[in-house]
Amino acid sequence: MAFKSKGTLKLDLIEISKKQMGVQAYNNLDQPGKDKIDAYAEDMMGAIKAFIERQKMNITDLEMDGMIMPGEIQTPAGGPNVNPIQIKVQVSETSNKVGLPSVFQNVKKSAAKFLKTED
Repeated sequence: MAFKSKGTLKLDLIEISKKQMGVQAYNNLDQPGKDKIDAYAEDMMGAIKAFIERQKMNITDLEMDGMIMPGEIQTPAGGPNVNPIQIKVQVSETSNKVGLPSVFQNVKKSAAKFLKTED
């Protein structure tokens, strides 16, 4: 049967503990026993968070549009661009829609990390 979240990681970990020991066995625990399950869930949350934050991720598929605003580049005619110039940017392991060799190479240079983890 598929896992159904209780809404927070802590509640999910407590629910998993109940399932493993049996709901009746959990219900029969005294308060200090239930407090140990609660503390275990807190410790597991810390361990899971630390594990996730240590992971290194690469962006493997990204496409976006950009804009070079007027006056930001010198044109071949010698003056600044007077109109905005739309650009396309891509990082991908599998396709190259913009036709630059760096599309594939930039996957290895890219990085992603969790800025904020919350439950």
